[in-house]
Amino acid sequence: FDDIIKKINSLYDSGDTIKMMTARGSKTGIDWTDFTVIQLKEWGLKYHELIMNQKPYGDIYVDDKAMNVSSFRLLL
Repeated sequence: FDDIIKKINSLYDSGDTIKMMTARGSKTGIDWTDFTVIQLKEWGLKYHELIMNQKPYGDIYVDDKAMNVSSFRLLL
């Protein structure tokens, strides 16, 4: 995933707004926010907002249900 992280960080650095979205806990009701923040920090991923269990408007969604990492790499 290093190439994906580098691309997202590059977009962040160039002024794009990065919103990370996850459905973690949506089925179980468990709050995974702290775990997710720690994981993103460990990865060194830059982002502006972490959205748990909801999807706002956006131009491109990278979602494990709609676009996987392989599909995102094609956009690089």
